[in-house]
Amino acid sequence: MFHNDYIVAGGEYHSVREEFDGLQRAGVEARLLLSDNEGLQSASARKQAVKLLTGREEYERCKAEIARFRPDVLHLQNLFPSLSVGVLRAAAESGVPWVRSLRNYRLRCLAATLRYDGEDCRVCHSAATGIPGIARGCYRGSRAASAGALAVNVRDASLSRRSAKRAYIVLSHAMKKPLKAQLVGERVFVKPNIVTIPEPEAAPTPLRYDAVFVGRAVAEKGIETVLETARRAPELRFAAVGTERGDWNGAAGWPENVESLGVLPQPAAVEVMATSRTLLVPSVWAEPFGRVAAEALSVGAIPLVADRGGLPEIAQLLAADLVLPHDVVHPWVSAVRHFASMAPQELTAWRTAARRVASENFAWRPLTDRLINIYREVSGVD
Repeated sequence: MFHNDYIVAGGEYHSVREEFDGLQRAGVEARLLLSDNEGLQSASARKQAVKLLTGREEYERCKAEIARFRPDVLHLQNLFPSLSVGVLRAAAESGVPWVRSLRNYRLRCLAATLRYDGEDCRVCHSAATGIPGIARGCYRGSRAASAGALAVNVRDASLSRRSAKRAYIVLSHAMKKPLKAQLVGERVFVKPNIVTIPEPEAAPTPLRYDAVFVGRAVAEKGIETVLETARRAPELRFAAVGTERGDWNGAAGWPENVESLGVLPQPAAVEVMATSRTLLVPSVWAEPFGRVAAEALSVGAIPLVADRGGLPEIAQLLAADLVLPHDVVHPWVSAVRHFASMAPQELTAWRTAARRVASENFAWRPLTDRLINIYREVSGVD
């Protein structure tokens, strides 16, 4: 398994490791080869370009690892930017079948989000031909960096086609449509992320909050919807994990009934979710999956999610009316108040059902079995 970590760890960091741990728990002999972007940050523009476009160092590293381990199948996770060229070149030369998990929209969009200037964007049909993305500086707000990203994607597309036995994994059915052109003629499997399912509670968790938000204070995550919901429901108690009051400079300010808990380790963030009636996920971009919504289910918090990307596929497993419009605040206020005023017995039934849904759909064993079956289908090895 090959993966390029981001400098700031997010849901992808935990999802990749949960997947790898699941394979080991299932008795699969596996290796995880990691890279990161630390070295690129301090390198000159010229050195960055040479490193990314030739991929020489990572190619030699990956080639040696493949020869040493002799795997039946390669699992490629996030490769951009450091691993893209090197891993794909080594994979093509080895002839080993590979499966690639797509955790964002980078095959189509230089920014990987299908967003530009606060709006949905479908201007570029491919990240390997995304000239408009260069003009707009879509990658890191820089035309030069965007040109480099496009060049890496050109090499990525070319090298990917050199492997005869290959397949792609997407995290939700919603991911298929915007990536349709990039995946035409390819084998594509849908497999959601694994989340840790806590042991059943010995006693009910004391509820401290009516709603919690877990994420960065950025427009794409819908932070303003969270804050406006709190303003309109001053009698309720909210919490924000992953952000500080000073991180958001919206004109209306930060409501007094929103407690800012700052950045917490992932297990601690999940513990906060367990003390809340609901989790708010009002993302305005098309989340490929929405890990926090699945984690909320695992501890009995009710996920209220935006009608975007893969989020509805998670919340609808519990109830269809948990999916709310991403661009209208009133339904979010009504939903939070509904669960805040719910009788204890009824809320307990909801929380029990949420945990059951998580266990049935996101536990390590069934999803690891699904992944192993994908490996078998692509490699032909039983």
